[in-house]
Amino acid sequence: MNKVFINSIPRSGTHLAMRIISLLPGLKRGVACPGKYPYLSINHSKEELRQTLNAINSGGYLCGHVMYSPQIYNELNEFRVKTIQVIRDPRDVIVSTAFFIEKYTQHLHHDHFIKIPFLTSRLELLINGSDPGELFPRIPSIDEYYKGMKPWTSEGNALVIRFENLVGPKGGGSFEKQRGEIEKIINNLGIELESEEISKICLMAYDTSHTSFRNGQVGNWKEYFTKSLSKKFNDVAGDILQEWGYI
Repeated sequence: MNKVFINSIPRSGTHLAMRIISLLPGLKRGVACPGKYPYLSINHSKEELRQTLNAINSGGYLCGHVMYSPQIYNELNEFRVKTIQVIRDPRDVIVSTAFFIEKYTQHLHHDHFIKIPFLTSRLELLINGSDPGELFPRIPSIDEYYKGMKPWTSEGNALVIRFENLVGPKGGGSFEKQRGEIEKIINNLGIELESEEISKICLMAYDTSHTSFRNGQVGNWKEYFTKSLSKKFNDVAGDILQEWGYI
Protein backbone atom coordinates (compact mmCIF):
# COMPACT_ATOMS: atom_id res chain seq x y z
CA MET A 1 0.00 0.00 0.00
CA ASN A 2 1.20 3.52 -0.84
CA LYS A 3 2.29 6.33 1.41
CA VAL A 4 0.79 9.66 0.30
CA PHE A 5 1.74 13.32 0.66
CA ILE A 6 -1.20 15.69 0.03
CA ASN A 7 0.22 19.13 -0.79
CA SER A 8 -1.69 22.35 -1.39
CA ILE A 9 -1.81 26.07 -0.97
CA PRO A 10 -3.91 26.70 2.17
CA ARG A 11 -7.65 27.01 1.46
CA SER A 12 -7.38 24.98 -1.74
CA GLY A 13 -9.36 21.95 -0.62
CA THR A 14 -6.87 20.22 1.67
CA HIS A 15 -9.53 18.68 3.90
CA LEU A 16 -11.62 17.59 0.93
CA ALA A 17 -8.63 15.71 -0.47
CA MET A 18 -7.84 14.28 2.98
CA ARG A 19 -11.39 13.03 3.36
CA ILE A 20 -11.33 11.27 0.00
CA ILE A 21 -7.95 9.69 0.72
CA SER A 22 -9.23 8.48 4.10
CA LEU A 23 -12.24 6.86 2.37
CA LEU A 24 -9.98 4.69 0.20
CA PRO A 25 -9.28 1.16 1.42
CA GLY A 26 -6.03 0.90 3.36
CA LEU A 27 -5.50 4.66 3.63
CA LYS A 28 -6.98 5.41 7.02
CA ARG A 29 -4.19 6.95 9.05
CA GLY A 30 -3.07 10.56 8.79
CA VAL A 31 0.25 11.57 10.34
CA ALA A 32 0.86 15.01 11.88
CA CYS A 33 4.20 16.78 11.88
CA PRO A 34 5.77 17.44 15.29
CA GLY A 35 5.42 20.81 16.97
CA LYS A 36 2.86 23.59 16.55
CA TYR A 37 2.14 23.03 12.85
CA PRO A 38 0.57 19.63 12.04
CA TYR A 39 0.94 20.19 8.28
CA LEU A 40 4.37 20.07 6.68
CA SER A 41 5.61 23.63 6.15
CA ILE A 42 8.76 25.72 5.88
CA ASN A 43 8.71 25.86 9.68
CA HIS A 44 9.78 22.22 9.92
CA SER A 45 13.41 21.17 9.91
CA LYS A 46 14.87 18.37 7.82
CA GLU A 47 15.06 16.24 10.96
CA GLU A 48 11.35 16.81 11.71
CA LEU A 49 10.46 15.93 8.12
CA ARG A 50 12.40 12.68 8.28
CA GLN A 51 10.89 11.89 11.69
CA THR A 52 7.40 12.37 10.24
CA LEU A 53 8.06 10.39 7.08
CA ASN A 54 9.51 7.58 9.15
CA ALA A 55 6.25 7.52 11.16
CA ILE A 56 4.09 6.98 8.08
CA ASN A 57 3.29 3.31 7.86
CA SER A 58 2.15 1.72 4.63
CA GLY A 59 -1.26 3.17 3.89
CA GLY A 60 -0.62 6.40 5.79
CA TYR A 61 -0.73 9.97 4.55
CA LEU A 62 0.71 13.38 5.38
CA CYS A 63 -0.54 16.85 4.45
CA GLY A 64 1.48 19.96 3.76
CA HIS A 65 1.61 23.49 2.37
CA VAL A 66 5.09 23.65 0.86
CA MET A 67 6.51 25.12 -2.29
CA TYR A 68 8.67 22.75 -4.28
CA SER A 69 12.24 22.14 -3.25
CA PRO A 70 14.59 19.38 -4.46
CA GLN A 71 15.46 18.61 -0.84
CA ILE A 72 11.86 17.88 0.18
CA TYR A 73 11.24 15.93 -3.02
CA ASN A 74 14.32 13.79 -2.43
CA GLU A 75 13.20 13.01 1.13
CA LEU A 76 9.73 12.02 -0.07
CA ASN A 77 11.24 9.91 -2.83
CA GLU A 78 13.59 8.15 -0.42
CA PHE A 79 10.63 7.14 1.75
CA ARG A 80 8.64 6.14 -1.36
CA VAL A 81 5.88 8.67 -0.76
CA LYS A 82 3.55 9.61 -3.63
CA THR A 83 2.61 13.28 -3.94
CA ILE A 84 -0.86 14.61 -4.75
CA GLN A 85 -0.92 18.36 -5.53
CA VAL A 86 -4.32 19.97 -4.93
CA ILE A 87 -4.98 23.20 -6.82
CA ARG A 88 -7.83 25.69 -6.84
CA ASP A 89 -8.63 28.93 -8.64
CA PRO A 90 -6.28 31.41 -6.91
CA ARG A 91 -9.05 34.01 -6.69
CA ASP A 92 -11.18 31.61 -4.66
CA VAL A 93 -8.14 30.82 -2.52
CA ILE A 94 -7.64 34.52 -1.75
CA VAL A 95 -11.27 35.06 -0.71
CA SER A 96 -11.37 31.92 1.41
CA THR A 97 -8.07 32.84 3.08
CA ALA A 98 -9.26 36.33 3.99
CA PHE A 99 -12.37 35.00 5.75
CA PHE A 100 -10.41 32.22 7.45
CA ILE A 101 -7.78 34.56 8.91
CA GLU A 102 -10.52 36.82 10.25
CA LYS A 103 -12.40 33.91 11.85
CA TYR A 104 -9.48 31.89 13.19
CA THR A 105 -8.14 33.91 16.13
CA GLN A 106 -5.06 31.71 16.48
CA HIS A 107 -3.88 32.44 12.96
CA LEU A 108 -0.51 34.19 13.02
CA HIS A 109 -1.89 37.08 10.93
CA HIS A 110 -5.29 37.42 12.61
CA ASP A 111 -4.44 40.46 14.75
CA HIS A 112 -3.02 42.31 11.77
CA PHE A 113 -5.97 41.42 9.53
CA ILE A 114 -8.69 42.63 11.84
CA LYS A 115 -7.01 46.03 11.92
CA ILE A 116 -7.56 46.33 8.15
CA PRO A 117 -11.09 47.77 7.93
CA PHE A 118 -12.13 46.76 4.41
CA LEU A 119 -12.34 43.31 2.85
CA THR A 120 -11.03 44.69 -0.44
CA SER A 121 -7.86 45.88 1.30
CA ARG A 122 -7.39 42.46 2.89
CA LEU A 123 -7.78 40.80 -0.49
CA GLU A 124 -5.22 43.20 -1.98
CA LEU A 125 -2.73 42.22 0.73
CA LEU A 126 -3.20 38.55 -0.16
CA ILE A 127 -2.75 39.33 -3.85
CA ASN A 128 0.39 41.42 -3.43
CA GLY A 129 1.90 39.71 -0.39
CA SER A 130 3.38 41.54 2.58
CA ASP A 131 6.51 43.65 2.44
CA PRO A 132 9.73 42.19 3.90
CA GLY A 133 9.73 42.78 7.64
CA GLU A 134 6.05 43.81 7.72
CA LEU A 135 4.70 40.50 8.99
CA PHE A 136 6.12 37.27 10.34
CA PRO A 137 5.91 34.90 8.72
CA ARG A 138 5.80 36.95 5.53
CA ILE A 139 2.74 36.50 3.31
CA PRO A 140 3.97 35.60 -0.19
CA SER A 141 2.17 37.11 -3.15
CA ILE A 142 -0.35 34.79 -4.79
CA ASP A 143 1.84 34.75 -7.90
CA GLU A 144 4.85 33.70 -5.83
CA TYR A 145 2.85 30.98 -4.10
CA TYR A 146 1.50 29.36 -7.26
CA LYS A 147 4.78 29.57 -9.17
CA GLY A 148 6.48 27.98 -6.17
CA MET A 149 4.04 25.07 -6.36
CA LYS A 150 4.29 24.55 -10.12
CA PRO A 151 7.50 22.43 -10.12
CA TRP A 152 5.72 19.74 -8.07
CA THR A 153 3.87 18.89 -11.29
CA SER A 154 7.08 18.42 -13.30
CA GLU A 155 10.23 17.77 -11.28
CA GLY A 156 8.14 16.50 -8.36
CA ASN A 157 6.04 14.08 -10.43
CA ALA A 158 2.92 14.99 -8.46
CA LEU A 159 -0.59 14.03 -9.49
CA VAL A 160 -2.52 17.28 -9.96
CA ILE A 161 -6.05 17.28 -8.55
CA ARG A 162 -8.42 20.23 -9.05
CA PHE A 163 -10.72 21.38 -6.27
CA GLU A 164 -13.28 22.40 -8.89
CA ASN A 165 -13.52 18.80 -10.09
CA LEU A 166 -13.17 17.13 -6.72
CA VAL A 167 -15.92 19.12 -4.98
CA GLY A 168 -18.76 17.61 -7.00
CA PRO A 169 -22.33 18.90 -7.47
CA LYS A 170 -22.75 20.00 -3.84
CA GLY A 171 -19.94 22.50 -4.34
CA GLY A 172 -20.99 23.74 -7.76
CA GLY A 173 -19.15 21.12 -9.81
CA SER A 174 -20.42 17.99 -11.50
CA PHE A 175 -20.69 14.36 -10.50
CA GLU A 176 -18.94 13.26 -13.69
CA LYS A 177 -15.86 15.41 -13.08
CA GLN A 178 -15.78 14.47 -9.41
CA ARG A 179 -15.84 10.79 -10.24
CA GLY A 180 -13.16 11.28 -12.89
CA GLU A 181 -10.90 13.07 -10.41
CA ILE A 182 -11.38 10.41 -7.75
CA GLU A 183 -10.65 7.71 -10.32
CA LYS A 184 -7.38 9.54 -11.14
CA ILE A 185 -6.36 9.26 -7.50
CA ILE A 186 -7.37 5.61 -7.32
CA ASN A 187 -5.44 4.73 -10.50
CA ASN A 188 -2.38 6.70 -9.41
CA LEU A 189 -2.26 4.79 -6.13
CA GLY A 190 -2.86 1.44 -7.81
CA ILE A 191 -6.08 0.72 -5.91
CA GLU A 192 -8.75 -1.52 -7.38
CA LEU A 193 -12.38 -0.67 -6.60
CA GLU A 194 -15.74 -1.71 -7.95
CA SER A 195 -17.84 0.95 -9.66
CA GLU A 196 -20.33 0.95 -6.79
CA GLU A 197 -17.54 1.57 -4.27
CA ILE A 198 -16.32 4.60 -6.25
CA SER A 199 -19.86 5.97 -6.40
CA LYS A 200 -20.15 5.63 -2.63
CA ILE A 201 -16.93 7.60 -2.11
CA CYS A 202 -18.26 10.34 -4.39
CA LEU A 203 -21.42 10.62 -2.32
CA MET A 204 -19.45 10.81 0.94
CA ALA A 205 -16.74 13.21 -0.25
CA TYR A 206 -18.35 16.60 0.39
CA ASP A 207 -18.23 17.23 4.12
CA THR A 208 -19.25 20.50 5.79
CA SER A 209 -18.55 19.38 9.36
CA HIS A 210 -14.87 20.34 9.55
CA THR A 211 -14.14 23.46 11.60
CA SER A 212 -12.27 25.13 8.74
CA PHE A 213 -15.17 24.73 6.27
CA ARG A 214 -16.60 28.06 5.07
CA ASN A 215 -18.27 27.93 1.69
CA GLY A 216 -16.88 25.11 -0.41
CA GLN A 217 -18.23 26.51 -3.67
CA VAL A 218 -16.67 26.96 -7.10
CA GLY A 219 -16.37 30.58 -8.28
CA ASN A 220 -17.26 32.24 -4.97
CA TRP A 221 -14.64 34.92 -5.74
CA LYS A 222 -17.05 36.56 -8.19
CA GLU A 223 -19.13 37.84 -5.27
CA TYR A 224 -16.17 39.78 -3.83
CA PHE A 225 -13.87 40.79 -6.70
CA THR A 226 -14.67 44.26 -8.05
CA LYS A 227 -13.49 45.29 -11.51
CA SER A 228 -10.70 47.22 -9.86
CA LEU A 229 -9.61 44.26 -7.76
CA SER A 230 -9.76 41.94 -10.77
CA LYS A 231 -7.45 44.32 -12.65
CA LYS A 232 -5.02 44.39 -9.73
CA PHE A 233 -5.04 40.60 -9.60
CA ASN A 234 -4.41 40.34 -13.33
CA ASP A 235 -1.57 42.85 -13.13
CA VAL A 236 0.14 40.82 -10.40
CA ALA A 237 -0.77 37.26 -11.27
CA GLY A 238 -2.90 37.09 -14.39
CA ASP A 239 -0.47 34.69 -16.07
CA ILE A 240 -0.98 32.00 -13.43
CA LEU A 241 -4.66 31.76 -14.39
CA GLN A 242 -3.61 30.70 -17.85
CA GLU A 243 -0.71 28.59 -16.62
CA TRP A 244 -2.98 26.56 -14.33
CA GLY A 245 -5.92 26.48 -16.76
CA TYR A 246 -8.32 28.96 -15.12
CA ILE A 247 -9.00 31.10 -18.20
